[in-house]
Amino acid sequence: VGNLGVVRDTTFAVALKYLRKRGLVALDDKLTDKGNKFVKEHHFSAPFVVKMTPYGFDYDSSALDIDSRKVLEVLSKRPSPDYTLDHQPLLPELTIMRAHYIASEELLFDKNVAMVGDYDSTSIALNFISKVGRTVIFDIDTNLLEYFTKQSVSHNLGLEVVCCDIFRYDFSQYDGKFDVFVTDPPYAMSGMRGFIERGISLLKDGGIGYIAVPFHDGISWTERMLYEVNKIIIDKGCVITDTYKYFHRYQTADGLRSSMIRIKKGARAKPIAIDKLYSYQTENINKPEVVL
Repeated sequence: VGNLGVVRDTTFAVALKYLRKRGLVALDDKLTDKGNKFVKEHHFSAPFVVKMTPYGFDYDSSALDIDSRKVLEVLSKRPSPDYTLDHQPLLPELTIMRAHYIASEELLFDKNVAMVGDYDSTSIALNFISKVGRTVIFDIDTNLLEYFTKQSVSHNLGLEVVCCDIFRYDFSQYDGKFDVFVTDPPYAMSGMRGFIERGISLLKDGGIGYIAVPFHDGISWTERMLYEVNKIIIDKGCVITDTYKYFHRYQTADGLRSSMIRIKKGARAKPIAIDKLYSYQTENINKPEVVL
């Protein structure tokens, strides 16, 4: 059925039944005229092919569609990295892969998306390959924001930019207003914490966050950081729904990679009573009969 987004917490059969009921998919599981029109109107992209290697995810350059090739051209014009801001450039093809992954997980055409820092220019890739309701970029780099503004006007992307210091800016007008946030934070622990907490505060209840976190098996500092990131996510009332190891590869001499974590913002978890170990011991669940 193409890239119509992933329907979570249900089965593929239920999702397919839903699409058929809406008249988007025919009985032979192909898109109807209405379905093709829906895809065209909402600018869903063709699937982006990735491959799994012993070192994690990688892109299949032969599978780049027309929109993705346009993104590569635009990304080639972004400013040089400012290493005082901890910029570690992601390979452009993997910026596109990141955007395709997010677009395949979320229906973005009516969603508000926040970029908490965006040197990798994921905002541009997302808006090229998928229709996004609203995209706001929060960043302190004025050169980068000028680049976003120029490319947004040139390609009619509708990007909004806010020049701010993540740690000092008053976000009260934005808190709780976004459905999705994306961040690839600085790797100092205080920076990691600040960017993640800011992203979570921007989310509505039930909102989704995408976080790049360094992680290499056997490298102790990345293991400690992943542990701390898990604590932040839980303390802020979120749960991790997916983790993809070695998702990103950066343009650095040490071949640095990071993982992609998808989180969901919700109510804080309640402690489990340790005297009730099995499901039938909890309320409203009958003890099952044993049939011999």
